[in-house]
Amino acid sequence: MKQFLKEGVLGLGCVRQINELYIELETVDGVTVTLPATNISEKSVDLLKNSSLMLCDIITIGQILSFKVVKEATPIERKHMKKKFRNPVVSVDPCIVNSHIVPSQLFDGLVMNASVESTEDKGVIMNLGLRSSHMNGFLPISMIPSAIDIESFLPGQVLLVRIEKDSRKSSEKRVIQLSAMPEAEILNSSIDKLQFNHLMPGMMLYASPLKIVSDGAFVEIGNGLKAFIGARHLPPNLKYDLSKFSKELRVVVTLCQQNSNILMLNAHPDIIAVSNARRRISFANFEIGDELSCKVRRIDRSGNVHFEIVMDENPRSHAISAFCPKKKLEPVSYAVGSIHNTRVLSYRIFERVLIVATKKEILAQKMVSVKDAVPGQKVQATISEIKPVGLFVKIYGNISGFIPACQTSDRMSHRISKNFFVGQKIDCRILKVNLLKKRIILTRKPSLLNSKDRIINKYSLDDIGLITTGYISSILSSGGILVNFYGDVRALMLSKEAARLSSSVKIGSTLQVRIQSVEPERCRMLVTLADPFLSSKNSIVKFRPFSSLEESSLTYPAVIKGSARFKLGLQKRERLDIVINLGRKEGRYLETSLPSDLLSDNLDPPFDELDGCLRTNSKIRKVTILGELNGLVKVTAKRFVVEYLERHGNIKNFEELIKGQLICGIVTQYHSDLGYLVEVVGGAALSAPAHFLRGNDDNAVNELFIGQTVVGMVSSINSEKKRFSLIMDASMCFPADETDVTYFGVALLQSAISELQWFAANNGKGVQLPNLGSRMEAFVAATSEDGLIVNVLGYEGITGVVKNSNFPSGDYVENQRLAVVVLWTIFPSCQLFLYALNKTDQLESNISAKSKSGLEIGEKVLSKVVLTTRDFVATVTDSGNVVYLPNRFHPNIVPQKSRFSLFESISVIIKSRVDNCYVGLGEYDVHEQTNKQQCAMNQKIKKKMKPFLIYPAKVLSLWKRGCNLSPNSIELELPDGNIGRLHASEIDESLLDEGCRPADEFLRLHKGKIINIKVIGISKIKEVQRKGKGKLYSSISPAGQGKVVKVLRIAECTVLASKLRECKKKQSVLGYPHSYVHGSTIAVFVKYRQKDGVLRVEASPIWDGVIRKQNLGEENLIVNPVEATSSTLIDIEFQPGQVLKAKIIGVNASQKRHHKKCLELSLTESEKIAAGERVLGRIINLNKTQMSVMYELTNAQRAMLTATGMCNEYKQAFKRLQSLQLNEVNYIYLLRFDDQTGVWLAVTEDRFKSSKCAKLFSRSKLIKSPEELSENSIIYAFVSMIKNGKVYAEVGPGIIGLVRGKKSNGDFEVHELIKVRAGKSRKNGTLNLLFLKSLKTTEISNGETKNVKRLGRKRAASLSSLNEAEKKSRAAGYVISLFVIKFSYIFLNSQEMVDPGFDWSLKGYTPADFVAVARIGTEDLAENEALNKKASNLFSASGKIEGEQLVKEKGDFSKLPKTKEEFEMAKEKALTNREKRLIKGDFLPDSASDFDRLVIGNPNCSELWIRYMSFFMEKNDITKARAVAEKALQLINFREEDEIFNVWTAYLNLENSYGNIETLKAVFDRAIKNTDALKMYKQMAKIYQSVNNVEEADILFEEMLKRFRHEDLDIWHLYMQHLMETKRASKARDLLKKGIISIPKKHHLILLCRFAQLEYKVGDAEQGKTIFESILSAYPKKTEIWTVYIDMVVKVGLIDEARNLFTRVTSMNLPFHKIKLFYKKWSDIEERFGDEGQQNSVKRLASHYVENIATKMNL
Repeated sequence: MKQFLKEGVLGLGCVRQINELYIELETVDGVTVTLPATNISEKSVDLLKNSSLMLCDIITIGQILSFKVVKEATPIERKHMKKKFRNPVVSVDPCIVNSHIVPSQLFDGLVMNASVESTEDKGVIMNLGLRSSHMNGFLPISMIPSAIDIESFLPGQVLLVRIEKDSRKSSEKRVIQLSAMPEAEILNSSIDKLQFNHLMPGMMLYASPLKIVSDGAFVEIGNGLKAFIGARHLPPNLKYDLSKFSKELRVVVTLCQQNSNILMLNAHPDIIAVSNARRRISFANFEIGDELSCKVRRIDRSGNVHFEIVMDENPRSHAISAFCPKKKLEPVSYAVGSIHNTRVLSYRIFERVLIVATKKEILAQKMVSVKDAVPGQKVQATISEIKPVGLFVKIYGNISGFIPACQTSDRMSHRISKNFFVGQKIDCRILKVNLLKKRIILTRKPSLLNSKDRIINKYSLDDIGLITTGYISSILSSGGILVNFYGDVRALMLSKEAARLSSSVKIGSTLQVRIQSVEPERCRMLVTLADPFLSSKNSIVKFRPFSSLEESSLTYPAVIKGSARFKLGLQKRERLDIVINLGRKEGRYLETSLPSDLLSDNLDPPFDELDGCLRTNSKIRKVTILGELNGLVKVTAKRFVVEYLERHGNIKNFEELIKGQLICGIVTQYHSDLGYLVEVVGGAALSAPAHFLRGNDDNAVNELFIGQTVVGMVSSINSEKKRFSLIMDASMCFPADETDVTYFGVALLQSAISELQWFAANNGKGVQLPNLGSRMEAFVAATSEDGLIVNVLGYEGITGVVKNSNFPSGDYVENQRLAVVVLWTIFPSCQLFLYALNKTDQLESNISAKSKSGLEIGEKVLSKVVLTTRDFVATVTDSGNVVYLPNRFHPNIVPQKSRFSLFESISVIIKSRVDNCYVGLGEYDVHEQTNKQQCAMNQKIKKKMKPFLIYPAKVLSLWKRGCNLSPNSIELELPDGNIGRLHASEIDESLLDEGCRPADEFLRLHKGKIINIKVIGISKIKEVQRKGKGKLYSSISPAGQGKVVKVLRIAECTVLASKLRECKKKQSVLGYPHSYVHGSTIAVFVKYRQKDGVLRVEASPIWDGVIRKQNLGEENLIVNPVEATSSTLIDIEFQPGQVLKAKIIGVNASQKRHHKKCLELSLTESEKIAAGERVLGRIINLNKTQMSVMYELTNAQRAMLTATGMCNEYKQAFKRLQSLQLNEVNYIYLLRFDDQTGVWLAVTEDRFKSSKCAKLFSRSKLIKSPEELSENSIIYAFVSMIKNGKVYAEVGPGIIGLVRGKKSNGDFEVHELIKVRAGKSRKNGTLNLLFLKSLKTTEISNGETKNVKRLGRKRAASLSSLNEAEKKSRAAGYVISLFVIKFSYIFLNSQEMVDPGFDWSLKGYTPADFVAVARIGTEDLAENEALNKKASNLFSASGKIEGEQLVKEKGDFSKLPKTKEEFEMAKEKALTNREKRLIKGDFLPDSASDFDRLVIGNPNCSELWIRYMSFFMEKNDITKARAVAEKALQLINFREEDEIFNVWTAYLNLENSYGNIETLKAVFDRAIKNTDALKMYKQMAKIYQSVNNVEEADILFEEMLKRFRHEDLDIWHLYMQHLMETKRASKARDLLKKGIISIPKKHHLILLCRFAQLEYKVGDAEQGKTIFESILSAYPKKTEIWTVYIDMVVKVGLIDEARNLFTRVTSMNLPFHKIKLFYKKWSDIEERFGDEGQQNSVKRLASHYVENIATKMNL
């Protein structure tokens, strides 16, 4: 029903709830509408603003008012939610509700709204809101309900009133008698004339039954008008038995609409009693929450049950009934007459119905009031209102609650409205109960809501030692914190313990704490932190995402601060206390701990215990974050995990998970039911159960352990519960982009070796340890059963062990020397595991020369196994080199034994070298890898991509295939060599901020990485390639010599998370949109730079779009900064790939296969325009023959600018016309609309503004209508037409008169400026003009006045002479072939002049018509002249042959070629003229060959080279433009420094616009080496500033200061100006201080003065004043400083301050000529800004000064 309340519908509403800023009204069928406070009445708004009154003071609950819908219900679009609508917005203001009523329509019994105007002794003056009359109403005291006190009436208060009988008898009455009791009388006197349009809400009628149906009755309300009244709106005695409805009854109109048949009635007695509010707010003393016994009366078709309330087991006949919706019914039988227990949930005022429920869970609710609330209890609440301070909720529908903003989530959000919506049901837990305010304070923090810890709501000694969860309520200055629990219980955590918390912990953060002590009698409690890694087999510790995850790095450096032991369950564990450096961006350090099982990837770590293993302040190169809990951050330093994360990226949230995706994690918990849980690394705090599908090798077991590093594959995702699971099978958990099957094994081994090297370098003893594989000498210290104990030479205090069989056989004695190599090290003892190569005396003879040089990568050697662990196998070659082999080839595999036996000889292939040792693979491992790869190649069959499936894809580059190169698409490499295309519209919405370039940003983030995509469609594109190139094409066809056209099959892809999760496989759901709605706003992407005044964009690969220049919006158009007096608007450059939000104003869905669908778009809202308005227009036609300009407006209408509307100086009109360019955008003023032609008549902006100030008898006065022209007035006019021997002249835009005079008509020329006298108008209305004089105008060549030329083909001036707008237009390619439109003027004599009209068709402008013009002869022209007299439209066109005009500059149409010979001669002559113009150099070529001729003739002209570069830039051929620049730099003579500098500048601008930062810097580095470096630096700074690249500009200025700060003072000024213009005044002032220190003292004054001027221009004027005053205090006689100071003060408008400065300076003892200049300057300023008295005062002061000087000279 809500969505059917359209704008303009009138209704009756009952006030249900009064809020702070709006009121909720209930209307028919329980629909709620919103009445804002501003929509009551004008006086009520003023009253509420200017007093302490509130809405409840002027509106009462239960009051009924008539309303009008001013804004219909709009849908609330939320993902994954049922579609809902916002409440319609209504108004009760009488001026709006009664706006359609005029005094003549008033009749007795009419009910309407009225507002209190004033209170009198005998009644109240009421404002009826009749706009067409000032008629008021009078409400006598007798007509006011007794329940309302007249003294309570306030101005602006609105009441529902009825026009009293006989109050309209006297037509002269200006006051109508009213009644505030509309139900007192029924409309009957006017019933015979009643119409639907006479009905108003609240009007009382009699309704007679006509026909009874099942759900209501058809009734007649008078004068034959029929209506329908529903059964639910009938009185209680008729509601359930319609057969009793046999006679007429009273009804009230509740809903109607003017000029419509919409009508709803209500006959319930409580509603008919409109003035009695108490009857509506009282439901027989039943309250919400009461339990009732109800009797079933009927069950409707929807399954809803209608009840009758039973009192004392007998039906009670009263006006209240009950209704239970189907979803609130308990699933039992509801037979008619059966009695059921119900609970009241709500009510409907208009139906007088209680909304009840019979569900058991609702009946069993414990909370029915605030008194029943228990702190810590879980409840479900519904959000009723959202405010910045928090959420207002309803518990069980009727109990008010409040959730503070800090309690809505574990992460503080400043915009909670984004995360919640009104009506949302949420689970909460009661924090506190406020009995005074009858409100409950709740929390929705997941850490509190989902916690299974004991609820602490009182101080009890039994809770000592208990671990529970609370939240921080206060942070003390001492460093301690207060932790709150439920109710009023809180505890203290001492500062020493609180120091372990991270800096991200703030007030409102939750903590898991252990209760240390309790003092119940003093209400005190002391707590400590519970270890965050504590878990049990029956519970799961859930971490939160790291708070800085979105903007943070993947890894961070850390420093060890110590180690400690702690108890984890029954086990004793160890940890490292570390400090993480979060970087400069976050600007903080983070203290946390690192458990031993998160330190190493190895199954057998290299340490026995952490205590003493590592020294304090040792640096950990990289750690990564797992999650955050209770203020402590969980991190890991596992090297394999860190490297995997940096290579493949991290997962930031659950939405990024995709089925089949590989993720790296750590086994952190074990649950008795779920098994082992793997926590995903990267900070997202995601964890999932892990399991194996099938068995592994005999050497491995399918068993995980806490702390193990794993790589799992996502096997299932439950989006609703946000759960997922992992598969651990090694065969299934391998990266798709890795072809080496030993990748994991080698990576794990290299991580283990690097880890041990780090332990050795940072050992706790602080001694130097040798690296693995190092060869040394050792002395036998002792022998044992296991082997030899040796002391290593050169490493004091370090012992080693050489196990049996790891040394040559023989007898060994103490102090015997051995040559050994290091195999492994154990910490913290720093004991070495060694292998003895030989005795020292045999060492040199047994070590070959090859061992000294080392082993080669890929070399195959024989090696002996000397040490085995579960992670690796250590071998030693015959040459004494140590080679490590992986024993574990996958993180998920836990081998139980080594692959090789000790002392076994194996063949090893070297893979890499790490310091003094090597990493290799066994020969068997290499063969196995080769066989697997070969099998994969043999079995690999190229598979086509299937739509709607997810595949891994590698991001390559921007799309460069086919003929449609797009900066908005990305090329992807899919499996089996397939190619995918990812369009910007399918990229994550977070990258679609307006103005950014999403495709480039996506490439920057993901280029070269593997991502998951979903194929949403298959497309085919054609690509022309040379023979022998290209693959994966489905068909080939010839395309010329050496080339073939290949059809490429590509997959259209998406990475949108919503589409990746979508289960439906439908093109309409997943594919590109195939249709768009007119008027909707969509995201589009710039395809090309602007050309021909059109910005070309695309919404998807199948939808293109165009945005015309006038639709870019004023914010994207700026006044030409070069020509301050010009009104030309130039557009802000849009970059290809940039995203814009545009509104669809037209759709062209072409059905042709080779045509893409096109959208007409606008960046601005199109509004209606009217005469006299200032509008934006784009020039689409320049008609120099007619001296007119045609504009296209933003609403697609046209406007014509004629000669008299161009400028005030008519002599400059043609010059003004010549200065205009096609596709320029200007502001113009509209005068009037010509209905005949459908075109506006317009004038320029300066012409319109100056016309208001023009003198009355100005010769060039703007004449807007013939009535403004007085008889005998002398004016200027333009000859507009000579026809049939008569001369017509234009005196104003579209105003034409007949010229009479002595001058022969043959002597007149079209557009000649003449002076005329306005004569009397003839009887037929013709305006007579008497010729007086001919005036000379700017010379106009015949070619310009008689022929139409294509703009852009000829330039009379060089490029340097054009303004910026012209350069920009021509650089953007705004060159359009024009046609001429003869505008039909407004003729005063319609009999003598035929109106030519205007035609929008293309008749006469097809290519054939243009060629045919060349054959038109004199007879054709005469024939056309005759036809034009009858036609309604006139056109003229110019012929064109091969792009050149054949009409001569000084000829007429009679000289056009008629025969083939003449045609060939004309063509030859045109080519000759073209060559001459090329030689002159003032012609812009349109081909590369023409430019080559020009630059060969003048190779040192930088202007030509730049024009040549611009030629290719217009064609978007940037490569050739760069080649031209390089060629210019080679050919221009090295002595032409200025010319070379110009080319370098153009080259830099080219790279800045089309290149990237690398190419730009490369060109700049070359430029500063080949030109004046300082000059080029300044030019580069300007380029950066022009594109607002502040960061690069800062870097450049810093470099300039380092290199040239002593050479050029301008650098300091430019840098300070840059800082001030970028709103960094404080940094600019710091730079000033630095400059004062750095530069010589003689330059201080100049620098200070310049900076003071900057302060006045773009900074703080007071700062500038301070600097100037300080300068003048030191140099009081520096007159140039005084001059600058005064100028600055005048520019900012401080004239009084300037007068004070003049007074000060003229009172100083300065030379006469200087004082004279100041008085002159003072006098000029007073003439501009002062009055006559101030001007005379200055003259008197100057005169007095001269007299004093003269007196002194005489003395």
